[in-house]
Amino acid sequence: MKLFPTLFLLGLCVFLCTPLTATNEKSIEQMESEIALVKEHLTLREKRANDVLQDILDLDKDVETQIDVITQKLASIRDSKDSRITVLQTKEKVIEGLKNLVAYYHQERSLMEKEMQKHYPQAQGEDLKDMAHAYDEKIEKRVEQIITLTQSLETHQDLPKYIEHRDGWGNTWKEKNKDYKMQQQVDNRTTATRKKLIEAIDSAVQRLENETAELERELNYYTPQEQELIKEMIERNKETIARRKQQKLEIIGGGSAPSGQQTVSRSSAHELTKMIDAAGNNLRTDIVRLSNLSKQYLAEKQAVASLKQNLTQREAELAKARES
Repeated sequence: MKLFPTLFLLGLCVFLCTPLTATNEKSIEQMESEIALVKEHLTLREKRANDVLQDILDLDKDVETQIDVITQKLASIRDSKDSRITVLQTKEKVIEGLKNLVAYYHQERSLMEKEMQKHYPQAQGEDLKDMAHAYDEKIEKRVEQIITLTQSLETHQDLPKYIEHRDGWGNTWKEKNKDYKMQQQVDNRTTATRKKLIEAIDSAVQRLENETAELERELNYYTPQEQELIKEMIERNKETIARRKQQKLEIIGGGSAPSGQQTVSRSSAHELTKMIDAAGNNLRTDIVRLSNLSKQYLAEKQAVASLKQNLTQREAELAKARES
């Protein structure tokens, strides 16, 4: 993406975005020249905004693909006796990572809304709705992936605590079943993962219910235009609450691991863990970059909105000058 020379850009912005004064002192030719300059600059800023948006779309697509590949791969495999709980531990780690992403998206969504309201008032309306919708979609997708991975955890198997042996002389003896001990460990970890997820859903539902109640109480304090946005937020919250409660029931029900799950060897499980750790580091970098690009895009949208307002004012002043 090409950047404009900084000093030139700053100087041009000061001139082009400054409201007009004393228009009667300017000739019509001078006003037409300035309008042409504003139009030229507006075209450049619109292109710049579109370039930033394309960067966002390309990077976002790459991030989504990476997360899809990781979650789909993990959901399709399970531990073997050889790998013990390596795959299970990796799934637990990815589930926590996805939960952290959901929290991050909520935080970014809130910060972006405040940023737009504070610094980019002309970029509100549809831009605000589009931004909120994009974050909501990501949150929903991450939650679905968390549930998919949770449901892919190994289910309980009834195994004997002891294994009975018999020799050729008719003697019998018992020894502890190593698989039974391992299954107990798997059951405990799976139960703990499900419990934490249920608690996270309960917390999310409580937060949404409190937020919805507050919005409904304060609805009449907003302007009619703002009320429409608030009503949409209330409706969206109620839909999300219903969806979370249904998801909680699915988790409580336990579900079953996807059919066709393959067991992996110890070496394959360790290689998979290293691959996912590396991918996680890359994703963290990409997600931070996405956040920065989103802020840059909002700034560009504000610059475009200011230039359009400035252009409209200049054209009105030109029309007035031609009439006099």
